[in-house]
Amino acid sequence: MKKLKIPKLKIKKFRRRNKVTPVEMPGAEVVPRITTDTIAAHREEVIGSARKYIYPLQHSKHKIIIITTSLLIISIVGFIGYSTLALYKFQSTSGFIYRVTQVIPFPIA
Repeated sequence: MKKLKIPKLKIKKFRRRNKVTPVEMPGAEVVPRITTDTIAAHREEVIGSARKYIYPLQHSKHKIIIITTSLLIISIVGFIGYSTLALYKFQSTSGFIYRVTQVIPFPIA
C-alpha cells in the first residue's frame, strides 16, 4: 500500500509587517508614551488636587467627642427643663409626663 502525502497548510498569523508611523498634523501635540509610571503619576496628580476638598471636611476625634458630649448635655438639660415646666408651671397630666414621674421622682405635693 502506498502512503498518500497530505500537504501541510501554513497558517499565517495576522500581524502587520510594516510599522505604521503616526501622521503628524500641524499644530497637534505629540502624545506621550503611556506606561505604568505615567499612569501612577497622573493618578497621584488628580487625587492630590482633590485632597484639598476632602481634608477640611474631616473632624478630629477630639472635636467629635466635644460635639457629642455637648449635644448630650444640652438634650438632658432640655428634657429636665421641659419636665419641670410641664409639672410645676403648666400642671400637665399627660401620659408622657406621668411616665416621666414614674422614672424620675419629682417632689410635687
